[in-house]
Amino acid sequence: MRLFLGFAPESAERAVYSLCDRLEFSDELPLRWVAPENWHITVVFLGDVPERALGRVVDAVAPLVADCPPIAVTLDELEWFPSALKPRLLTLRVDPVPALMTLQAE
Repeated sequence: MRLFLGFAPESAERAVYSLCDRLEFSDELPLRWVAPENWHITVVFLGDVPERALGRVVDAVAPLVADCPPIAVTLDELEWFPSALKPRLLTLRVDPVPALMTLQAE
């Protein structure tokens, strides 16, 4: 299974909705919006992980996030992922604040 570690933004939804409402796309792009309950900030992408290893991943991450205080992030810029030439996702980058970078490194 493909795994990533991330967290749901708690207070950015209104700002993101406002931004998305103002975007206009070509009819040639087959776009659909992801439901807000699936919005997340990816901290680290783990890639393909065998299902049998899922418990070990949870055990390794649990102590890191158990006492993690809220992290304030600043929304940065929109970009196509993986590239503008082959867009699969429209992503909204966040400014890599020190607390987020420390969490990612851990």
